[in-house]
Amino acid sequence: MMRKFLILVLLGFIGSINFELTLASHEFPSLIPVPIYLIVAGISLFIFLSLWIEYRLTHRFQAIEFLFLLMMLYPILAEVWSQDQILLSQLNASFQESTTIFTLSTMKIFQGIFYGMSVGMILYTLYLFSGSMVSTKQVYRWVLGIVIAVVMTEVLYSLVVEWEEYVYVFNNFSEGARLNITSFTTNTNIYAFNLTMGVYAVGSLFMSEKHHRWLYPILGLLFSILIVFTVSKTAMLAVVMYALIYGGMCVYRLLKHRPVLLKMTMTSLILMLVVGYQSIWMIEHPIMERLQSLLTSSALGSFTSRVDIWVEGMTLFQNQNTFFGYGLGISNTYLGIATAVRTGNVGSIMYQVVNDRFHNGFLEILVSYGLVGTLLLTIAHWEYIKALIAMTKQYAITIPMWALLLSFVVQMLFEDRILFRPDLSGVFFLVLLILPLVKPSEYNRSDEAHQ
Repeated sequence: MMRKFLILVLLGFIGSINFELTLASHEFPSLIPVPIYLIVAGISLFIFLSLWIEYRLTHRFQAIEFLFLLMMLYPILAEVWSQDQILLSQLNASFQESTTIFTLSTMKIFQGIFYGMSVGMILYTLYLFSGSMVSTKQVYRWVLGIVIAVVMTEVLYSLVVEWEEYVYVFNNFSEGARLNITSFTTNTNIYAFNLTMGVYAVGSLFMSEKHHRWLYPILGLLFSILIVFTVSKTAMLAVVMYALIYGGMCVYRLLKHRPVLLKMTMTSLILMLVVGYQSIWMIEHPIMERLQSLLTSSALGSFTSRVDIWVEGMTLFQNQNTFFGYGLGISNTYLGIATAVRTGNVGSIMYQVVNDRFHNGFLEILVSYGLVGTLLLTIAHWEYIKALIAMTKQYAITIPMWALLLSFVVQMLFEDRILFRPDLSGVFFLVLLILPLVKPSEYNRSDEAHQ
């Protein structure tokens, strides 16, 4: 009982740290006072070390542990390898300005180190510590419940505070209006991304729970509609991918023992999608014209603007640390420093970060871990996928896992939030992808239990 309590407290503390370093760091300044933040970080590290020592005394060492430990140590080691002082000194000739930028960089590097270590701790805790718990599904429900509660609080609070914004956008969406919520978050894209997290959460609960299952499709539809009005193209693409994969796998699982009916159903669904897609483009309506513009000229403009950032990232990757990288959460620090613009008068030197993200998760992995680390992570991902394939033959919980995984792959082409800036905390998606592998039989409803 005490062990389970410590695991839950550890995940809660790490989740609060990640929340502070991602969402709170640029949405709610000083949400957690620095002394309290350091105390929480110290307690979480103490709990982790206690659990780790106990685990090491009673279990044989596994190869996967080396990867998780490396993820905790890599951010610290990479900070030394990256020689950031040399790199930063090249950005400005003035010593005073270089010192100011270095101070900004140092704070971001510490954030990267803390966040990088926490990701490794989460993976280690979920994959190794939680296996001895009576029910890992309790952690699964606990984290998903928090995610849905946060998303619903955000939606309801914004509806109360900015009701006129919703009404205006709903009435003028075809004329270019966009849902720009500022009451809970100052970034519309973050609001849209949080809504996608809500879609993932309700999709996972729909497949794992027995009761109140009617509520989850309603919440998923609500979140999806709001995503459309935020005009976040990456979030819209992610939800469409998630729904298609989720629906296709549900149909396959339902009819896999009736191959003829399965082929007829899948063929009919594909034809409906193709015909429906073509028919939608032919509809002459202001709302459809707006959506067409989002999917064509607007999408092309977003892609073009990202190319410059990707080139900056590839330049950083080629210039230094090509083989070993800069460490998790550290590399995009340099992009932020490189694109910092001086503001204010001559006597008061201040800097505004124009862009501190690569907007590409795969590039972030390559720059963070280098060629060597990327190869190790590729091997780890391949082993995970093999385990997921084997598990898919028996367990329905793999449906939201596959939908989530493939949706992330698509999102990572244009965003790096998924692994490196998860605004609802890195605990969330790691729980969805890791915990069902620990004890998959716990997630089957009675009518889907393995025979």
